[in-house]
Amino acid sequence: MKCKLDGARDSGTMLFNATSSAYAFYPSASVYVLTMYETPWGMLTGSLHAYNLEAGETNGLPFTNILTGGNGLQIYLWMHRI
Repeated sequence: MKCKLDGARDSGTMLFNATSSAYAFYPSASVYVLTMYETPWGMLTGSLHAYNLEAGETNGLPFTNILTGGNGLQIYLWMHRI
């Protein structure tokens, strides 16, 4: 996945634990929105800040299952650029 700070939309396929998943990444107001489709936990969406992309990591950002509205399931995202 490419994370760009130039305001461009990005989409494609990412690999998570050997499972392929489509994603969309785009700016919205003062944050960037990452939506991941077909994950083991459903269709997830959440916001990342510019400093997350600049630092190359997220530490427990909340994400929501779009189909259920997040009812009953709390999902947090940790990522580290390698």
